[in-house]
Amino acid sequence: MQGHPDKSIYGTYHENLMSVVGFITGLAAVLVSLLTIMPFLVWINWLNIPLAVIGLAFSLIGTISSTPRKFGIAGIIICCAVIVYGALRLKGFGGFI
Repeated sequence: MQGHPDKSIYGTYHENLMSVVGFITGLAAVLVSLLTIMPFLVWINWLNIPLAVIGLAFSLIGTISSTPRKFGIAGIIICCAVIVYGALRLKGFGGFI
């Protein structure tokens, strides 16, 4: 008789998926932040910073709960960099230009 499937096998996949989602969200935030290089598009950071915070949350959850932490740590680093970049750009331009 086949027993209940091992939770650790299936749990690792879904928790690692959280890390990958956070990493991909961080990459999307980096691509959006490339638009903000132009001075008249600095306001996009008001949308980009929350996107990076969501990616950071996914990466943190995935890093804490899964064993292979590669994507989670990369997502944390990328999202933190985008948040700092966006905040500095908003501070430098007053957030409206």
